[in-house]
Amino acid sequence: MGNLNKNSQTQNQCIKLSLLNIIQQKEQCNSLTFNQDASILLAGCNNQIKVFFFKREELKLINKLCSHKSNLITLNYMKNSQNFVSGSRDDTIIIWSINLISKSLILNKLYINSQGEKGVLCLIINKNEDLIISGYQDSTIKFWKKVFNTQQWMCCQIIRDHFWEVFALSLNEDQNKIISCGYDKFILIISQQTIETEQKWIVIQKIELNNFGCRLCFINNYLFTFQPYQSSELLIYEFNKSQQQFNETPKRLHVEGRGQACASLFPQKFIYQQNLLISKNGYKVNFLKLVKIDDNIDFILDSSLDFGDNCIYGNVSENGEYFVTWDEQSKEIQIRKFQQY
Repeated sequence: MGNLNKNSQTQNQCIKLSLLNIIQQKEQCNSLTFNQDASILLAGCNNQIKVFFFKREELKLINKLCSHKSNLITLNYMKNSQNFVSGSRDDTIIIWSINLISKSLILNKLYINSQGEKGVLCLIINKNEDLIISGYQDSTIKFWKKVFNTQQWMCCQIIRDHFWEVFALSLNEDQNKIISCGYDKFILIISQQTIETEQKWIVIQKIELNNFGCRLCFINNYLFTFQPYQSSELLIYEFNKSQQQFNETPKRLHVEGRGQACASLFPQKFIYQQNLLISKNGYKVNFLKLVKIDDNIDFILDSSLDFGDNCIYGNVSENGEYFVTWDEQSKEIQIRKFQQY
């Protein structure tokens, strides 16, 4: 089943979230991300990026970046550098340097000029930080490759196998497979393959769904989860070695938020350090603990937070210590700290 945290035997431990910090944020905040050591928080507020210094568990606004023309949708911090990536409904992806805390420099702006709405809806970066994969409102998935020893990026491939918006993307542990889901009720399995000495990403499987969903996430190389829209069940897909494809397992995981409208843009995320899956559904954010008994892997719904509205956006720090959200009802950026008891 791939690499799982040895602490998965601590299945009786429960998650407790302590509210640490609240700041008012009236503009809609679709995206939030911490840097590697959680000393900086970035918040995409309408078309503006707010940069906060997070010290002694207090937030201090230190900068505002205003280079996008439309709402920010994605923010991703690069772990091996002081760079971050923003994606917007204006169809641009910007790569920033933030070496100086009070200033930020645009390193590159990625844009493909075409007619129609092509806003970025989801974005992931590989571990080597030389490949950006972005999903768009026009149903395409684009692959942006960094030119060796430069700050330049080029679009090296476009996949057009979805028929509607692409809501979510996830890379597996080995970084050689991608899963995607969209409004067209399909999950794509995309594999990196060598074709005539050139590396290409190829759609090797299409999973037809009964309902669309906005969230999915690789747990390891052989397992991923998918949240159908307005459903009380989280689905698990497992790789079948004999068939060489992913199949839905009979296991149904109960989650909160059934029947409630659910805004997209809050990625599902698995925190390896805590064996914890965070998955928004409707008005709720669900926290599911991964447990391993003998060779069997399962998830248990540990707890959930009710925000009273479907417009919830958030993220978790790299080490799984802090959980940050913005929601339409409170119009606050809220930071919580994970504790186990």
